[in-house]
Amino acid sequence: MSIAITIIHGIAMVLLVAAAGFALYRMAHGPTSLDRSVASDVIIAVLIAATGLYTVTSGNAFGMPVLVVLSLLGFTAAVGMARLISNRSDQVRTLHEARRHHEDGGHHD
Repeated sequence: MSIAITIIHGIAMVLLVAAAGFALYRMAHGPTSLDRSVASDVIIAVLIAATGLYTVTSGNAFGMPVLVVLSLLGFTAAVGMARLISNRSDQVRTLHEARRHHEDGGHHD
């Protein structure tokens, strides 16, 4: 492997570590659960990229099944969080409508 490719792999690894560090910070200090969810998705994406980089660098096919599992994990986590947020917004909307209906009914008595 040439020195240029080794340097590029090293730069890519440094950038992946930096991205993981920023995502971990957001996961720990994020003001909302949505920030933490996005940070966990970013961490999974960084793990996928790091595994892909390892697979390419080493020439070993061991990383391929790991990539598939991480991809499925990232997809299901994103879909699960989207459903959770959707259900939560539906519940909030229903509560607001019920409160509005209750307030309207109470003022007419």
